[in-house]
Amino acid sequence: MNHSGLRRLIAALGLAVMLSAAADSKAGFFYDQNFPDTDWLTLDTEHFRIYYYAEVEWTAQMMAKYAEIAYPKITGLFDYPLEEKIHIIIRDQEDYANGFAAPNFDRITAWATPLYSILRGRQEWIPDMFTHEFTHIVSLKANMWKSEGAIVVVGQGLVEDGVHNIDFGASVTIGWNTPFFWSEGIAEYGTHLAGFNWWTTARDMHQRMSMLEDNYLEYDQMFNRSSLGTRFDGERGYQQGYTMGLYVMERYGKEQWAQLALNSGAKGHLMWEKNFEDVLGLDGQSLFDGYLKWMKDRYQRQVAPIR
Repeated sequence: MNHSGLRRLIAALGLAVMLSAAADSKAGFFYDQNFPDTDWLTLDTEHFRIYYYAEVEWTAQMMAKYAEIAYPKITGLFDYPLEEKIHIIIRDQEDYANGFAAPNFDRITAWATPLYSILRGRQEWIPDMFTHEFTHIVSLKANMWKSEGAIVVVGQGLVEDGVHNIDFGASVTIGWNTPFFWSEGIAEYGTHLAGFNWWTTARDMHQRMSMLEDNYLEYDQMFNRSSLGTRFDGERGYQQGYTMGLYVMERYGKEQWAQLALNSGAKGHLMWEKNFEDVLGLDGQSLFDGYLKWMKDRYQRQVAPIR
């Protein structure tokens, strides 16, 4: 079996396990409820297939335009062209706005209603949101060692004692996780390089006060989003990952923040931090210390005239 066939087999096994595990859940992975009255339409471009309905056709057309603009910029950043089309689902049935990516499913779900965050400022919704999620797709696929899908080990058996027949089974999913600050930071950074995201004054205000008041996330706090207590801390993870990418670009080169994914895909380090040593020549804590000094120096220069 060739490498492409092996990757597809592993991804299919992972999908089967995840679907079986979710079969009894009350909420589906992509939808919290069914919408049987929705008449879905499709729009195909060179690299994407977009699913939409009549009421969001304008959004679908804009998505098709900006998706193809973003494709060469993001796949070029990682030197990682995709073998398959990415499926984009546009929805607007709920009072909600967001977007998310599922790399193992080759799928992006996007809400037509724009999301505005006072902690980030304003960007044009469709190109900014789509490119962020598409960067997730490409970066996390590039990051995976051996396969774009998870590696799954499944065991099952039947015990019969003449009275009780017991069917049992177990599965173990093995994957290569990425630090929260890098996975979200690279998505912000990729969107920045594509020209659809920028360092707004709202972001600058948030980070400036975090740095000047020593209220930033420490290095070990940035790895796991679920351990962060408040929305402000979660946003700090996004923004510190974004600005760390800008720091790496200035210090080591534009491609190096993305090169971490390719190194991970090639070497499969169980400790993801090893990629910093391979690509940048220093450990993660030393990288963070240099970044922190860079950020603090910047903001201290800004406030010096008024202190």
